[in-house]
Amino acid sequence: MTNSKACLAAALCSLFFLSTFLSSAHSASCCLSYSRRRPPCKLLLGYSIQTITGSCDLPAVILHLPGKFLCADPSMRWTQKLQLCVEERKRRAAQVLNTSAD
Repeated sequence: MTNSKACLAAALCSLFFLSTFLSSAHSASCCLSYSRRRPPCKLLLGYSIQTITGSCDLPAVILHLPGKFLCADPSMRWTQKLQLCVEERKRRAAQVLNTSAD
């Protein structure tokens, strides 16, 4: 009986630490501030949009660069230009693929 109580206590502690770790890992993936750095479009691999959710209270455009991510203010003109640049590159790449498939 004592052994099963100890196992139950250990399992509950493990679940507590696991849930704490997972929630902190999730918040670490949120943009908490905007970068002032303006990377050139040719270095961008892509971008994603961060919306305001429970643990992420800052709207942001997450710029994907080789080996890192930058958080940009979606209302800034330079951020919007970078998004357009990435979309144009994707469009051209899709066009090339469609042309070569014909």
